[in-house]
Amino acid sequence: MASLIVKVCKTSITIKYPTGTIVDGKQTFTEVSGKARMTDFSQADIDYFGKVQDGVIFLVAPLSAKPPVNAKIVCEGKTYDLKAVKTYKNAKGEIVGYKCVGV
Repeated sequence: MASLIVKVCKTSITIKYPTGTIVDGKQTFTEVSGKARMTDFSQADIDYFGKVQDGVIFLVAPLSAKPPVNAKIVCEGKTYDLKAVKTYKNAKGEIVGYKCVGV
């Protein structure tokens, strides 16, 4: 039975995992395709300078490996840097998806 996350994830994404290899002065990536649901968010951090942060939350269907925080997500022609990743599991302990925050 498919999880709710799998059912709502319709947008195609590409997750770029850094390989640790540098070629011609640039980081190389391994690309993995997946499906996600994207929502925007804003968080007002009221401090001395009045900082406001904007980002995107991705609900990502299960992948072969958990996306690392230093990965990039390409969605609808835009590239986002991952800043946080949370794994969701069902009662059996099976991974049903990921919540990724990108900026």
